[in-house]
Amino acid sequence: MKTININFEFMKWHKHAVYASIIIIFVSLISIFTKGLNYGVDFNGGTIIEISFQDDAPIEEIRGYLQENDYEKSSVQFFGSKKDILIRMPNIVSANESTLSNNLIAELKNKYDLKINWKPSDLMEIFAVHGDAAVKDRTQPVQLNRLTELKRWSKFLNIPLTLQPKFFPVDPSLSHRTIILAQKSNINVENLIFSFQKAVWADEKDISDENTIIEICKNNNFDSNSIIEDSNSENIISEYKNNTEEALSKNVWGSPTFIYNNELFWGQDRIDFLERAIQNN
Repeated sequence: MKTININFEFMKWHKHAVYASIIIIFVSLISIFTKGLNYGVDFNGGTIIEISFQDDAPIEEIRGYLQENDYEKSSVQFFGSKKDILIRMPNIVSANESTLSNNLIAELKNKYDLKINWKPSDLMEIFAVHGDAAVKDRTQPVQLNRLTELKRWSKFLNIPLTLQPKFFPVDPSLSHRTIILAQKSNINVENLIFSFQKAVWADEKDISDENTIIEICKNNNFDSNSIIEDSNSENIISEYKNNTEEALSKNVWGSPTFIYNNELFWGQDRIDFLERAIQNN
């Protein structure tokens, strides 16, 4: 019987293996620091849907439908068999209706020569007092329908929106206080408000960042070296709190809300009723 001796000299290549491992680790670290980690539903939260079909699941059609309806961040894969699929959908966040209403309100202002008193308030506190869930915490059907409605209105009003913006939820309190400051400085507040909203929902900028606030203000002819300091002053903070308390006292519960002759109109799709009230006055 002939014996064959096979000898693999693994240790001969150990230095090469070490070098290769170091290179792979180095490239991985660069990728993490430059691109970040792509967390899935298990880490970020969201919805996992399992669907069973009698025949093979039309997985490509489902993927196409999700992409066409701005759910491109969702993943679809077979689950167990070709008749079962698993859909992973991240938490859906949607644009503020105030973004869509600004143009309509500006038209009413010019048409009827109105004076608008803008009163930014702490919407998160208002939600908390009334026991309402923030947009990101609402049930999935509510979020899905909200996205659909916003997409329709965005197209109808020809206002571009990013339905899943990079910086949302975002703390808007600094931008709110800046608006209060701008009103006291005789700045065109309507343009400033629209610029803040556009920064989030179209340009994907972080309006909680001081540099972003300064840049937007400068582009709206509100150029001051003390904007941030003044927006954080006790007087402005006090007025912001007073606005919130007044909103609560008048049963404001969402945004945008308009009050005309002590009558409350909530939502950009109520602006037609607001105009009728103006006409009948």
